[in-house]
Amino acid sequence: MIVRMGRNPKEHIPARNVKMDYHYKEVVVHCPKRRTEKHIREKLVLTAIYVHESGKKGTEWFLLTTVRVKNEKDIEKLIQCYAHRWKIERFHFILKSGCKIEKNQAREYERLKYLTLLYSVIALQILNLTYLGKICPEISSEIVFDKEEWKILYCCARKTKEIPETYTLKEAIYDLGILSGIKGAPSDGMPGARSICQGLEVLCSLLAYRKYML
Repeated sequence: MIVRMGRNPKEHIPARNVKMDYHYKEVVVHCPKRRTEKHIREKLVLTAIYVHESGKKGTEWFLLTTVRVKNEKDIEKLIQCYAHRWKIERFHFILKSGCKIEKNQAREYERLKYLTLLYSVIALQILNLTYLGKICPEISSEIVFDKEEWKILYCCARKTKEIPETYTLKEAIYDLGILSGIKGAPSDGMPGARSICQGLEVLCSLLAYRKYML
């Protein structure tokens, strides 16, 4: 199968198509006897997948999944999903560093489960905003913010009362970075996920008090 590999900026490797071979097998993992919590299953039925670059030493992955596999088409779909793991890593980064999921004080499993679900939705929206800013930066910011929200964002970030007729998503993300505290130097580039999270937090505080603003 052919897998589209993203670029590796650290090693200066561009995005490319790679031919991969794979092998898979169903395995069972049993719960340790010392774990007696009610919410932990006695065993997990997993599919183990070994993926490696065809014909030479190169990329290789060892994968475990709880997704039930019926045929090779399902396996190939899982491998293609794993090729996007960087986005998954960014999602978890936002969930932990942006939404600060690890700092919440829920001590019961059920409460923690629902809080994690809520924060996951928020993290996905922030991740979506980050990638939209890269893919289509010139679209209107109203795809994400309503008029009142982007007007407050623009005015507070730029310390002005003059409101533009149009406001792109790229400009909105840049201004979120300003609210987060970045200097906005030309060499800084577009704000990353952490700056967007911090900027949105400031914007939410401003929106909460907007009815008291003159």
